[in-house]
Amino acid sequence: MEHIFETEHLIVRKFCTEDAKRLYEYHLDENVKRWMPNESYEDIAEAEETIEFFSDRVEKEQLPYVLAVESKLTGELIGDTGVNEVEGKPGEVEIGYVISDDYSGKGYATELVEAMTSYVIAKFGIKVLYGRVMHGNDASVRVLEKNGYIFQTEEFGAEDDPYGNGMLVYVRTAGSGGFPFEDAPNTACIVCRHILRGERPVLYASHDAEDGMWQFMCGGSHAFPDDAAVIGLSEVLDLDPTIAAIAKLPCGYSAEREAVDADWKTQEG
Repeated sequence: MEHIFETEHLIVRKFCTEDAKRLYEYHLDENVKRWMPNESYEDIAEAEETIEFFSDRVEKEQLPYVLAVESKLTGELIGDTGVNEVEGKPGEVEIGYVISDDYSGKGYATELVEAMTSYVIAKFGIKVLYGRVMHGNDASVRVLEKNGYIFQTEEFGAEDDPYGNGMLVYVRTAGSGGFPFEDAPNTACIVCRHILRGERPVLYASHDAEDGMWQFMCGGSHAFPDDAAVIGLSEVLDLDPTIAAIAKLPCGYSAEREAVDADWKTQEG
């Protein structure tokens, strides 16, 4: 199974055919049916067809771009997340997610939306993201607000609002929202000049155990100190937004990946 990115507790990956039964099951969960009544499947065969479509879109890097969400702790498929285009508005998408009832209340939705937002901004050059929530779904409202989405308007008469109570529309623009790192945005970081010049992405990061300083490198060879510079943490994030996925990296740990769309591998020391 091809991993796309990871968070502290979740693996976000492509769907595979073996996911069909579990996808069918959790879309029948009480809260999923309550807040997304149009997204259940008639049977496992329909779930399989949907997975084929999702996989094709991801393989071609086209929207709608929908990914499976797996628990690191149990290895079980626990939900999904995706973005779809807003008709007539290039660079704008709607984001959505599902977390199964038996894994809700653990903060996974907030963690997932934070990482997915950063990922699609970097992956597709997205400028504006919308989150639409049914009236009464206070939990999803809190998830969006924690991730920097701001209430914009109410929408009535939508096809995915069978109750007719209206949808709350939240919006977030690229570069806005809460700062994902616990360190201050002006925290001094060592960064190689290849990253500073925008020539290469961050492939290696470390969070020093003694002084908490961050170091970001491209994985190539360097002649220090000439090939390094000290800049603020927010500046590094602007250069490579995908580092938001390792914002919670503890002091004394490092993270490494093979490419910008590969999984981060973390280790102590």
